[in-house]
Amino acid sequence: MSLKIREFSRKTGLTTYTLRYYEKIGLLQPERDKANHRDYNENDLDWIDLLQKLKSTGMPLKDIKEFSNLVLTGDNTIPQRIKILEKHQEKVIEQLTEFNDCLDKVNFKIKYYRGVLKSNIREA
Repeated sequence: MSLKIREFSRKTGLTTYTLRYYEKIGLLQPERDKANHRDYNENDLDWIDLLQKLKSTGMPLKDIKEFSNLVLTGDNTIPQRIKILEKHQEKVIEQLTEFNDCLDKVNFKIKYYRGVLKSNIREA
């Protein structure tokens, strides 16, 4: 599979500007065709998916760049990558705990209001 930047942009949901920026800061390194156009592949899609998930779960761009640089450096950096991901994992677990607490409160309120509705129906 080979995708040009517009197709890749549509598949990833990222703008072409963002893709070029990611390339400029070293997060993405697409192959180039004979005309020097970007040529994205399945590995690039997987990589962008990971970057988007790290970003959407709050990993700072600085840490994403550090992780990316370690990946490019090679397998000898796997221990450092694990440390970065474990640190982020802790933060994601904290976020999930907070979201679950929020969800519990929302569920409580829904149950409460349904009870109020049932009481009002009985009284009518």
